[in-house]
Amino acid sequence: MFEYNVLSDLLNGELVVPLKRVEDNIICLKNGEEISIPFDEFDFDKTIEERTAIPTPEPTPEPTKPEEYNFDTNNERWLDRTESEQVAISAGYKPTKNVQAVKEFTIEI
Repeated sequence: MFEYNVLSDLLNGELVVPLKRVEDNIICLKNGEEISIPFDEFDFDKTIEERTAIPTPEPTPEPTKPEEYNFDTNNERWLDRTESEQVAISAGYKPTKNVQAVKEFTIEI
C-alpha cells in the first residue's frame, strides 16, 4: 500500500509514512526521522489486511501464592513434603531438610 501521510508498506515489510516526492525518491518518516527511499522500494499491491500482524507480547502471569493452610479446617488430609514446605515458608518459618520421622498425636482439651 502506498499513500502520502499514511503508514505505507515497503517491499522488505517495513512501514513508513511517505511525505513528499523528490525526483525518484520519497521523503518518509521512519521512527520519527526523515529518510529518503527510492520509489521502487514501495509495495503498491499490498493491502492493509495483508500486512503481517505486529506481535504483541503476552502478559506475564502473576506469581501464584500458595493457598493459605488452616490447621483448624484443613485436617481432612495430610500435606505432602512440598506442600508442607510452602506452608512453613508462607508462615515465616524455614523448613528443615533433616526431619527423620514425624509422629502423629492428638491433644485433647
